[in-house]
Amino acid sequence: MQFDESAFNVFFDDLVATDTIEIAETLRKALQFVDADKLYPCTNCGMAPLSRQIATGKLSALAAGTQIVRNELLAR
Repeated sequence: MQFDESAFNVFFDDLVATDTIEIAETLRKALQFVDADKLYPCTNCGMAPLSRQIATGKLSALAAGTQIVRNELLAR
């Protein structure tokens, strides 16, 4: 079984990009319940209603937050 973790809600604040640190914290919480190899960080919904700039910012933050946690796991 795999677990998709919606690291952020795209509609929570569609005017600003999501915070990278907030995403990393959400992923760390999810790792308390699922093995890292079963966790797939993703959005919870499509980004079609967002501007390209905001959607790109949110996806960049998702990638950066995921990389933070990945680096932490590899350092163990």
